[in-house]
Amino acid sequence: MPIRTSDVFRNNIVTVPELMSDGYGPNSIYFSAPVLLTSSLGVIGINLPSSVISLLCAGDYQVNPGDIVYLYGTQPSGAADGYYTVGSVINDNTISVNEPLANSTDGYIELRYPSGAYSVGFSTVVYTPVHITHDNVQEALEDLDKAITESIYITKQIEVNFGTNPTNYKTFTVYDPDVTVNSLLFPTQAGNAPTGKSADENEMDPIIFSATPYNGSFTLIASSKDGPIVGNFKINYGIGG
Repeated sequence: MPIRTSDVFRNNIVTVPELMSDGYGPNSIYFSAPVLLTSSLGVIGINLPSSVISLLCAGDYQVNPGDIVYLYGTQPSGAADGYYTVGSVINDNTISVNEPLANSTDGYIELRYPSGAYSVGFSTVVYTPVHITHDNVQEALEDLDKAITESIYITKQIEVNFGTNPTNYKTFTVYDPDVTVNSLLFPTQAGNAPTGKSADENEMDPIIFSATPYNGSFTLIASSKDGPIVGNFKINYGIGG
């Protein structure tokens, strides 16, 4: 006999619909039915369709603690409408929820898978996210990939010439198509030898650099620390943002 859906328990295997779930979209819904009543004791009685014998062992409708409950159309005047989370399955047609619940009758219930990320060990519920804004696995990974990509900056090296007249301060315009007005620039004096000089001359003439970005270029500002300088110097700079 082949394996049927009813032979597989949700706590053993995470299904494709669960992994795709964001917890709130229409694709997250795995069960819907009319509501008999809700109670301030935190229980919901469900009017099961004829095809469902029990929520305790209902094949496709295996309700798990942590599943999302959505109630709407409850009476009077939407008294219990809103989102809740399943606490437990009490009996064939009754579940408890973790949140405060009002007394009501009628209306409808939707049971929804929690986010797919939660099912495989990831959820924004258990920590405060910095870059991740989605709860399903695919989009959460895309958020993370984007954050990593944006945090990596391009590194380059250029050489500038301070001229033959000794100076303590000089500005340069550097043209770079990778730079935008929103770029973060990290200029610093390079350690390798500039044209016409030896590497150890960098130790003799330390320079502090800063930069102001524009679209397609930046202004490089150089200040000598220990007196006037001349000639070529190499600068490493990173572009981030």
